[in-house]
Amino acid sequence: MARKKSEVNKVRGQNLRKVLAHYGMDQKELAERLHYSKEHISYIINGRRNLTLDIAEKVVDIFPEVRLEWLMGRGGYMNWEEEVASQAEEISKSFEKDMHIENSIKSLVECLGYKIEVKLVGIKAEDGVIYHDGTVESCRITSPERETEEITYKELRQIIYNITAFTKQELSKQFDANWQLLREGDIDG
Repeated sequence: MARKKSEVNKVRGQNLRKVLAHYGMDQKELAERLHYSKEHISYIINGRRNLTLDIAEKVVDIFPEVRLEWLMGRGGYMNWEEEVASQAEEISKSFEKDMHIENSIKSLVECLGYKIEVKLVGIKAEDGVIYHDGTVESCRITSPERETEEITYKELRQIIYNITAFTKQELSKQFDANWQLLREGDIDG
């Protein structure tokens, strides 16, 4: 009886191609390190043969940062670096949606019970886009105890700058500490 031909998962070959490009290795060198022919590796990359679990595990032995699940076409990210870059891009997009980091800081400050009010003048709309010439009529901060203080726009920007700098510094420390723990294997993935 003839053996049933299995369907080729072309994503696996595409992922293997990405690994080689990312690490600057050609098919011939990979084939030599895996003890396969260059043609066999080429067939996998070009979607003519399946990347088997056995070969994928050997690839991950060569490139330990590469995630086996991703290489086998099960989704996710190629490696931690790609995942972090993707998440950083998502964070950046969310800040862009809010228009300015000031809006995010304003939301953070409001979560702490403070209220920031800025009254703008010099606003105009053209072609559905709102423009502001930078003129501020007044700024006011109200504390959780309902004490209100009038401040200048320059003072408000300084407060926002200080909060942003502090947040970046503290988040950076926490991220670096967790990154180190992860690299040392003290955090489960």
